[in-house]
This record gives sequence, structure tokens and C-alpha cells, in this order.
Amino acid sequence: MQRLNEIEKIKVWERGQITIPKDLREEMEIKENDVLYAEKIGRGIFLRPKETVILEIQKKGEELMRQKGLKINDLINEED
Repeated sequence: MQRLNEIEKIKVWERGQITIPKDLREEMEIKENDVLYAEKIGRGIFLRPKETVILEIQKKGEELMRQKGLKINDLINEED
């Protein structure tokens, strides 16, 4: 089992492919064909198996805005 801040060396293959070590995949319950989300943080890349709540809220908000025909400026320029 990986400990916090334990470093794993991962090689980047052709077309940018990487292999996540087996123990990490098992611990994080990442299975074949799962989708991971990659986020740039500073000079690093953070991979996570699920969307953050903020991204889920953003997507739902965008969908509701689309349904109502609103643009971001409609919300920003909204007067009380």
C-alpha cells in the first residue's frame, strides 16, 4: 500500500501513454476502461478517478444556462 507522499516513477510511452502501478490502481479501485481526470497543478499533473464536486456543479450550471439561453455575461451584468 502506498503511503502519503511516496513517490512512484512512471515512464511515458509512445503517444504520451503511462502505466499506473498495480498497487495504486488497486488501492484507488481504478479498473480497465475507467476514465481519469487530469488536472495541471503547478508543474505537476494530478490524476483522479472522479470529478470534483466543483466540476459537477459547473457542468450542471452550464447545462441549466444552456436550457434557459443564458450566457455568463447575463449573470455577471444582472442588476438587483
